[in-house]
Amino acid sequence: MAGRTSSSVGVGITITILAVLTLGLFATTAVYFGQFNTAKSELETIKKESDKYITAADKNDPVIARLARAAEADGRKSLARYLRDQTGVVMRSVTGVPTDDFATLAGKIKSRLGDNPSPLLTAIDERNSRVSALEEQVEQADDDRRKAQDQLRITREQVASVQAEMKREGDRLKAQIAGYESELQKYRDGFSSTQSTMQESVRALETAASERESALRTRISRLEAENLVVQEQLARLRGEQNKNLLRGKNEEALVDGTVIGLLPASNEVSISLGRRQKVQLGMTFSVYADANQIRVDDRTGEYRRGKATLEVIEVGEDTSKARVTSETRGSPVVRGDVIANPVYDPRKVYKFVVYGNFDTNGDGIATPGERGDLAALIADWGGTVIDDLAGDVDFLILGERPILPPKPGIDVPLPVVQEYVRVEKEVQRYDDLYKSAAATSVPILNQNRLFTLMGRTPVAARR
Repeated sequence: MAGRTSSSVGVGITITILAVLTLGLFATTAVYFGQFNTAKSELETIKKESDKYITAADKNDPVIARLARAAEADGRKSLARYLRDQTGVVMRSVTGVPTDDFATLAGKIKSRLGDNPSPLLTAIDERNSRVSALEEQVEQADDDRRKAQDQLRITREQVASVQAEMKREGDRLKAQIAGYESELQKYRDGFSSTQSTMQESVRALETAASERESALRTRISRLEAENLVVQEQLARLRGEQNKNLLRGKNEEALVDGTVIGLLPASNEVSISLGRRQKVQLGMTFSVYADANQIRVDDRTGEYRRGKATLEVIEVGEDTSKARVTSETRGSPVVRGDVIANPVYDPRKVYKFVVYGNFDTNGDGIATPGERGDLAALIADWGGTVIDDLAGDVDFLILGERPILPPKPGIDVPLPVVQEYVRVEKEVQRYDDLYKSAAATSVPILNQNRLFTLMGRTPVAARR
């Protein structure tokens, strides 16, 4: 019993001690917890204040770390003081006021440089470059000015020298002109006397010339009247003489060959001309009943058309085959008919002069260029075309006469005048050829006459 009581007291004491210790621990914990919260609150406040100047992330920035080391080395200054001191140095160097902030600095830079996006040093370098360039230009301009002043001085000296020389020359010329005026007056006096004498001589010559002109006009009128009488007598004598002259047959009307065979089934004939007689493939001939039919019609002035026309399609040694290209109704080609072509002659070569405007293609327009086509046709068929009407020419082939335009005035362009002169020369040559051929009895054929005798359809008939 006593043992259990002692044991209970010890347990009670122990419990009491534990309770007191627990209460003390609780009180101590409460005190420490309150102090911890106070310290934590103060730490948060300090951290917030510190973040205003530098954050934990900023501390890891290598640039800020380098600045912190520089501040440490500079008398163990704080980073903020170090930056303040450095900012003051920069502001004193840039603006001259160490208390200026960066906003003030930016405003001052903008007021000086404007909206220049370049860095300040770059802008300063650019401005320095411009200043240097301007200074060089000023130096160059000043040098040019000095040179211009030197040149002006030299020019003024030259002008003064030239003016002095001109004055001396002017004085000399004035003296010389004064001498000329004196001599000229002498010449005028002498010329007036000579002029009076010459005028009297001219009037005498004009009177004599007028009298001689009147006498010559009278003589010319008398000679013209006598010439008309002589021409009339000569024409009458020629007319009487021509009646007694024997005339040969015209060259263009001579018979070249005959029709020796007929091939009615193929509308072809055989003619008495071949390779030996210089017949060419494609030659054409007019067919007449006899040689007397080849003559000029007195009513029309043109050669009568043949009863038919032939075109050579096959050439033999002494004969050839020809196709009948046209035929007069009721007058067929028969054996014994004669054929003719003025360009062709089996025994000789005819010479032709071809001039004027021709219409060989049948378009109704005669042009100088188609003369070449006709000349080529004559050459192909054995004839010779020459330019001048010489004594051995057999035929003159004249086309249409060139049309002479109205004579141009004095204010027309030069090309118009040149064209008029060219056409005038062509017309004059046309007339000269006609007169020369008529005077020398050279046969003159126009295009229709030539085509009729050649066995080709005349242009007028093809229209």
